[in-house]
Amino acid sequence: MELKNRYMKTIENFINDFISAEYEALKGKWDISISNEECGVLNVKAKSYFHSLLSSMDFGRVENFFEDEDILDYAPMKLEELQKRTLFQIKEYKNPVCGERIKQALVDNTIFLCYAGDVEVDDDSKAFYSRIFVLANSDENLKIISYFRFKEGELEQLDNYESNQITDLGILVNVKKLQAPEEENSLADYNAE
Repeated sequence: MELKNRYMKTIENFINDFISAEYEALKGKWDISISNEECGVLNVKAKSYFHSLLSSMDFGRVENFFEDEDILDYAPMKLEELQKRTLFQIKEYKNPVCGERIKQALVDNTIFLCYAGDVEVDDDSKAFYSRIFVLANSDENLKIISYFRFKEGELEQLDNYESNQITDLGILVNVKKLQAPEEENSLADYNAE
C-alpha cells in the first residue's frame, strides 16, 4: 500500500508541475513584456508534459501576435484573468479500453485521471472541473496521453480521432481527494467515490 501511495504522490507532483508550467506559458503568451523567444521556451516546457500523441497542444503565440491592435488591447485583461488550475482529485484505473494509438503507447494497463479547474478566473462561478488530464506510463515515460472536458456531469473526450480515444476507463482502483469543487455536478462526482 505504501508503494501505491508513493506512486500516487508521483502522479500528483507531475500534474502539479504541469499545471505550473501551463500557467507560466499562458502568462507568457499574454504578457507583452515577454519576448516571442521567452514565450517559446515556456511553451516548449509546458508541451513537454504531453505525449507526442497530443503534438498539437500549444500554449505559445504566433510571430506577430501583438501587432493586432485588438489582441494588444485585450492582452492585459486576459493576463489578469489567468489563474493556476486547482487540482481536485486523482483517480487510478486499471484495464482501460483505448484506441489503437493510445494502446500502443501504454507501458502498463493503468491510467490516472487528474481532475482540474479552469485557467481563467470567473467571479460568478463556483470552483468546477474544467479539464481531466489522463496520465500514464508510456513509451515516452510518464506523460499526459489524453484529456477530457467535464460538461454537465459527464466526461467529454476532446480528441475526435478514434485511435486516440479512451472508450472505457476500466476498473477504478484508487482515489486521492485533494480539494472538493463547489459546482453541483463536479461536487457530485467528487463525492461519488
